[in-house]
Amino acid sequence: MVLGAFEIAVFGALAIWMLLSNAGDLNLQPFNPHNANGGWSGIGRGMVFAILAFIGFEAAAPLGEEAKHPRRTIPLAVVGSSLAIGLFYVLCSYAWVFGAGFNNFVDQATGADPWRNLGKVFWGTGWILVFAAIVNSIAANSNAAVNAATRVFYAMARNGLAPRPLARTHPQFKTPHIAIIWMTAFALVSSLLLGWKWGPLIGFFFIATLAVIVVVIVYILICFGCIWHYWTKRRSEFNAFLHFVLPLAGAILFCFPLYFQYYKAPPTYPVKYANWAALVWIGAGIVLTFVLSETRPDRLRDMERVYVEDETLTTPVGPAGPAVPPT
Repeated sequence: MVLGAFEIAVFGALAIWMLLSNAGDLNLQPFNPHNANGGWSGIGRGMVFAILAFIGFEAAAPLGEEAKHPRRTIPLAVVGSSLAIGLFYVLCSYAWVFGAGFNNFVDQATGADPWRNLGKVFWGTGWILVFAAIVNSIAANSNAAVNAATRVFYAMARNGLAPRPLARTHPQFKTPHIAIIWMTAFALVSSLLLGWKWGPLIGFFFIATLAVIVVVIVYILICFGCIWHYWTKRRSEFNAFLHFVLPLAGAILFCFPLYFQYYKAPPTYPVKYANWAALVWIGAGIVLTFVLSETRPDRLRDMERVYVEDETLTTPVGPAGPAVPPT
């Protein structure tokens, strides 16, 4: 949390510094879509990386089992973080445009290290703080991704939806160490292989594109799932705006990056292979879901306890044992 606060403080301070340094030139032109490189097509292509930057606001959900009063605190953390980081991104992006120069933004933003360069221009030797914040951001993102992914695999394994060894916890630290080791090894090998084959930048683009497509489809399903859940399971709590208009609008908006990614402006070789790898991954998930629904439907019903144990149940028996209903 301290490192996260440091990162936000550094980038926020630099953003405000750039705005104050260009106070006489500030206007609303950065919000005009026609100023984007390529117009709406450029925005469509850029949405993939905008969504990539936003992924992670829901990372609190897999930690629900380790939180107090998770059904109250986790929604607050997810919604609060998404709103806060959204406003923070708007502030930094708006300042970035004028810090780089409105007419020079594209050239500056596509450089090798744009924010460190901004730090040199506006803070002199203070660029070291910006560089430290960037390095901290890399470590924090990696740590958050491992925390979220390993907790999901741990919970799935505990409920019989993943290999049982992934549900083991460390005898001293009580962390899902087997899942952490396997996830870390998988990420390391994948990154090194793609970097060796196409270079680190293209390797990053490949992983980012694949991940964003899968996450976007998951977000769309969640939007429709919200409508279905409140309409069929919690009808008395159904709110037309919160549980129909907002999720439907979200699902529609998330279709735009898929439209640009697959039809309007698909990526070139080799990143285009990430488009099809994502579809194969999603298809495998659909097939697995169908197989489980036919062979082990009880395990699919246990999915509702992957992120947080039902509060009507007592503590699970052992690190990977089943939950026991109260007597």
